Amino acid sequence: MVSETEIPSLAKLLEDAICANLPSKVAVPLSGGLDSSLLATIASKKVKVLSITVGTKDAPDLEYAKKAAHELGIEQIEHIFTKEELAALYPKCQSIYPSDFLTGELLVPLYKCCELAKEQGCATLLSGSGAEEAFFGYDRYYKYLGEGKDLRKILDDEMKTLPSRDISAANAIAKFHSVLFLYPFTNKPLFEKIKAIPIPELAGERSEKKPILRRIARSLGVPELACSRPKKAMQYGSGVHKVLLLLKKNRALS
Repeated sequence: MVSETEIPSLAKLLEDAICANLPSKVAVPLSGGLDSSLLATIASKKVKVLSITVGTKDAPDLEYAKKAAHELGIEQIEHIFTKEELAALYPKCQSIYPSDFLTGELLVPLYKCCELAKEQGCATLLSGSGAEEAFFGYDRYYKYLGEGKDLRKILDDEMKTLPSRDISAANAIAKFHSVLFLYPFTNKPLFEKIKAIPIPELAGERSEKKPILRRIARSLGVPELACSRPKKAMQYGSGVHKVLLLLKKNRALS
C-alpha cells in the first residue's frame, strides 16, 4: 500500500513535471475537476496562470471552475457557447484534424481555449492528457480488470500511443492557433514511479477513480471541491457533447 510517507515523493515528481519549461505566463483549460485544478494549483505557485473555462449555458464546468479559480486566486476568463457557434466550430476542427465524432467533439472546446489563450497573449497551455493512463482514470479499465486482462500492459501501451492519438489531435489545434500544449502527466520519471504501484491499489474503487492522484492533489493544496469531484470528460462537463450530438442527429453538422 502507498503510505502517507510516500505521497510527498510522488507529489514532488508531479510538481517537477508541471513546472518544467514553464514560461512566465501559462493558460490552463480549467474545468474545476481534479486534473486541471491540480495543474493550475501547482503552476500558480511558480508563474502567472490564466484559467480558461468554456461551456454551454449552465454547464457544470463553469460553476466548478469559477469556484476553483476563486479559491486559488488566479485570473479566469470564461466563454459560453451558443448552438450556432458549436455548429460552426465542429467542421472547422474537422478541417484541421479529421477525426471521428468522439475526437471531434473534444477538439471543439480545446479550439476555443487555444483561441482565447492566444488573444490573452498566452502562448503555452497545460494539458491533463496522460492523467487517465497514468493514474487509472477511465471507466473501461475497471471493466478490463473484471475480465482479468493485463492492465499493466494496457496502461503502458495506451501511454505509449497517446502521442499518436489525443496528443496528436490537441497539437494540431494548438498549432493552428500558434500556441503550444505541455503534457506534464506524460512525464517519464513520474510514469515509471507510478508503474511500481500495484494495479489494485492504483485502481481503488470504481466510483472514485484515480485515488492515488486524489491523495497527491490533497497533499499539494488543490481545492477540495476538485479533489472530490467525479471525473467528467471535457466534452461532457462543458455541455458540448449534448449540443453537438443533437446537431448530428438533426443532420445540422457539415
